[in-house]
Amino acid sequence: MKAIRRFNVRTVLPEPIAALGDLALNLHWSWHPHTRDLFASIDPVRWAECHQDPTKMLARLSAAELATLANDAEFVARVDVAKAALDHYLEAPRWYQEWAAAQVTEESPGAPRAIAYFSPEFGITHVLPQYSGGLGILAGDHLKSASDLGVPIVGVAATWLPWFISSGRPIFSFYAVATIPFTIIAISLVVNGLITSASTPRQRYVVWLIAGALLTSVVVTFWYFHPIYTDGLISYDAWRSRMWFNRWI
Repeated sequence: MKAIRRFNVRTVLPEPIAALGDLALNLHWSWHPHTRDLFASIDPVRWAECHQDPTKMLARLSAAELATLANDAEFVARVDVAKAALDHYLEAPRWYQEWAAAQVTEESPGAPRAIAYFSPEFGITHVLPQYSGGLGILAGDHLKSASDLGVPIVGVAATWLPWFISSGRPIFSFYAVATIPFTIIAISLVVNGLITSASTPRQRYVVWLIAGALLTSVVVTFWYFHPIYTDGLISYDAWRSRMWFNRWI
């Protein structure tokens, strides 16, 4: 049977090194060399086998190995230093906080408390493969730089929304390929919610009609845009008819 999803289950971390859990779950480690070196020092070979994924690394350690690390005073001290550095990084005022404080006047409430950054992909680390190319890496670098400066940017992994709100800029239509899996998942969740909420045969009949219509629309739409997605050879008129918005390229 083919696995649908894999889960990493790890032993509870001993108290002296419990901070390793916080260090592994905060993506700051991906651009913080000292934290990466800390995890690599546990077992360089296993670190490489885990593709430098700290969460996976901890999951592969046995209770005995974790106990050995917890009894290593030097390693525990390094964990404490790394955790203190992360806490300072998260709590200490940075450039944006100092700049924002100077923006408060009687006429202005000050700088934004949060800034949305819409992108279909964020290349923060290979451990979180939510990117496919250079634009994703660029978006990830923007988030890292903003984090270091204290800028409250919220990364929003957008799919269809920018296609409708970005009226003043051209958009490459082939980027829609990335939205297909998420759209299908969203439709499946909606259909499942409708099916589970239907309590009478008539309601279930209506739900199945809706599900059939949605499924048909997905298949027809994919077939219609298939030449665009696969770089097929079609006439200019056929290509133009598939560009539903003037800003699509």
